[in-house]
Amino acid sequence: MSGVQGIIGCKAYLSRRLAQIGMPVVFECSSTDKLTSLDDVKAEALAGLRVLSELTESGGLMIIYSGHELIGRSFDLFSFRIVSGQSEVGNLRIVTRKSTFVNLTGVMFTNALPLLPAESDLLMRGYVSSGEVMDRLMATRDCPSADVPVGQVTIPKFVIYSAEGEIPRIERGSWKLRLKGLDGDQVELSLAEVMELSRDLGDEDFHCVTGWSVRGRRYLGIPLKELLKGLSGLDEAKWVYSWSVSGYSSVMPTDVALDSAALIAGMDGKALPDENGGPARIFSPLLYGWKGTKWVTTIELLKDYEDGYWEALAYHERGLVSRNERFKIRNPLLTDLC
Repeated sequence: MSGVQGIIGCKAYLSRRLAQIGMPVVFECSSTDKLTSLDDVKAEALAGLRVLSELTESGGLMIIYSGHELIGRSFDLFSFRIVSGQSEVGNLRIVTRKSTFVNLTGVMFTNALPLLPAESDLLMRGYVSSGEVMDRLMATRDCPSADVPVGQVTIPKFVIYSAEGEIPRIERGSWKLRLKGLDGDQVELSLAEVMELSRDLGDEDFHCVTGWSVRGRRYLGIPLKELLKGLSGLDEAKWVYSWSVSGYSSVMPTDVALDSAALIAGMDGKALPDENGGPARIFSPLLYGWKGTKWVTTIELLKDYEDGYWEALAYHERGLVSRNERFKIRNPLLTDLC
């Protein structure tokens, strides 16, 4: 089976940020395979699991296929549970587009750490690899412009998602936003201070990675370019990392963040509802919605890239809507997602 032979590189590393929400080990693999059937996908998943087991020095791991989703009308997302004995210890995902491998990635949960020997390179150094180095690959061009971006369909109102499992209910008077610079400096703002600095940002469209868009909502907030001004290292930082009240996190490139993103505290003339991320969330009309952390409590500048919650589970490092960047590209032959 081509999937068994097609893994050309894998890496695994220990993420101290994601360890805080029970996903300490992140892994990903690259391939150039065509996966034309579910059997091909399962064979590729097994091949990736074998390399993962070698990299993490963990034995007895198995995978169980748990389902398939069609994302953005052209990406197929296949999910697998990683199990050891009777326990689920991780999640493995494979993404394809028109039967072409896009990525294999996933996480191991905290309960998988006892499966790793104490002397494991992964625990000692935080990074191990096999085969070719996994570079971040980006799409090379914008898709043809259209009234609605490729893979999207317009709907009248937001579909409410929460990676947290439920909608956090945050007391507005106690909410604080912490801003962190590269040198460890911090600024803290209350909601009253955020509202005082906020202004009408005009009408913008919101695009969810799953394939729906809500057009022309009017936002109140502070552009990140203004909010982060004065923090140490703003000119050197390559990434803006944000945290939710519950530990959810996401990451966006600094250039895109400063050009287009804002901290949103109001929508359509009202305070931002809990369901949409209130008291405040991040939003960029250029990026898919998962990049805009809801119920945000911390925004931090980083020099080096680090996965957030969904990025560790296959989603793209940058996430430009104009380039259909829904998922990480780990196939060196795949650069055009239009």
